[in-house]
Amino acid sequence: MSGRAKLCPPGGTRVHRLRSACEASWAQISVLVLVRFSYGRGMASRPGDEDWRSTNRARWDERVPAHAASAFYDLDAVAAGRDDLRPWEDAELGPLQGLDVVHLQCHIGTDTVALARRGARVAGLDFSQPALEVASTLAERCGLAVDWVHADVYDAVAALG
Repeated sequence: MSGRAKLCPPGGTRVHRLRSACEASWAQISVLVLVRFSYGRGMASRPGDEDWRSTNRARWDERVPAHAASAFYDLDAVAAGRDDLRPWEDAELGPLQGLDVVHLQCHIGTDTVALARRGARVAGLDFSQPALEVASTLAERCGLAVDWVHADVYDAVAALG
């Protein structure tokens, strides 16, 4: 890999360039990380829920069919070429052609597809297997090669190697 490492925070208000004490190592890595999450009360664990990750994953799994069928995500439009990245995201990210990109919490893959269309080699990671199945189908419909990784975001480093 070559290029620069970048992180786009939730809400995407700005892009942070990742730095390391080992600057030479980072110079060899190109990573873009987009993270989606919800502040919605519906995603909160119940009081006393010791297994909050499983609860969270189950709730995201439950939402996949509704999201895949919704006008908000409009997967037919994405397959036909609609691009959900905002103009300021393109300006902040710069050219992605030939870069290796990791999209954490990629959900059903609409933004992941947009990154792949910009010429990046993309891996989308999510903890929802149903979401990744929808994402994989979407990428196939778009004629794009994307690596889909089923893992918790907290395990991303180990899952991605």
